Amino acid sequence: DPGSDGSPWEECASGGVGSRVTYVLEDSYLSALATGLAEQHLDGLPDTQSDQRAAIIQGRTGLAVLARRDALDLPPDLQAAGRGEIAPAPTGS
Repeated sequence: DPGSDGSPWEECASGGVGSRVTYVLEDSYLSALATGLAEQHLDGLPDTQSDQRAAIIQGRTGLAVLARRDALDLPPDLQAAGRGEIAPAPTGS
């Protein structure tokens, strides 16, 4: 990339690997959901929760390493990423 300094932070800003994996998994789930709704058959939806959580944790860990190296603290939402339920809370969030 012209003008790219190749820094690890630049990779994160452009959507780090962990983020991209979660998007792919979510896209496959939503595609299966749309097909299932159209066919009125929702029994075959893929179970992507564990894979998504693993990708989120991998991304958070990479960010934590970079932050620690640069003496920064991750924001609380990133510190919590992958540590709880992926689904939204019933009361909203």
